[in-house]
Amino acid sequence: MLVNNELKVGYARVQKKARKVIVEDPYTREEFVLVSDIPIKVEPTLPVHVPVRLAECIYLELQSPIIVSSTTSFWITLPYELRVVAGERTLRVLSPFKVKHTTVGTPYEGTICRWFSSTVVPKPNVWAEAEALGKVIVETTSTEVVKGVYARLNTLKLYVKREEEKMLVYYGTMRGSIRDNVVYISSVEEESPISGLKEVHELIERNSTRYFRMEFMEGP
Repeated sequence: MLVNNELKVGYARVQKKARKVIVEDPYTREEFVLVSDIPIKVEPTLPVHVPVRLAECIYLELQSPIIVSSTTSFWITLPYELRVVAGERTLRVLSPFKVKHTTVGTPYEGTICRWFSSTVVPKPNVWAEAEALGKVIVETTSTEVVKGVYARLNTLKLYVKREEEKMLVYYGTMRGSIRDNVVYISSVEEESPISGLKEVHELIERNSTRYFRMEFMEGP
């Protein structure tokens, strides 16, 4: 969604100007020339592509640990990326946030995950920041301290809500259990977390522009 031919979300910017499309974030800046009037749209996608595809999971470290008891729920912030599309062709995937990774498990046998410093949001109905919101339902039979949330990216769902000049992003409601102070997501609900959301179906990059470098060396 471009407003006045421009969209700014966090560190990401998309601008359509004088037959050009300019896309930039902390990891790339590129200009595309439009030789015909092709519609440009921007949709959220999973945080897996920028700067390179490295992780298949996400680890959300809570800025302040929370205490839960029995079955309860809470809202947290999550990252996402923006897929810039001309017609049906993906031009580039941008990140509105700084990208960091961590290892979940042992340093030698752990899993590389996208890392994000997450905040618990007590009033999601008035949220208007760049980060996405996600509802987590925890099932436990005792009082537990939660310091983080772990999920496989390919199991998650994304939704978008457009309000005038803003694009609000939501994750599908996640369910999980606690182990070693971490909520491990085991399932995602089919229904959207709130009403009025549109599910985003194209979540994995398929046809983005890629660059290959070939080096030639002289023979003996």
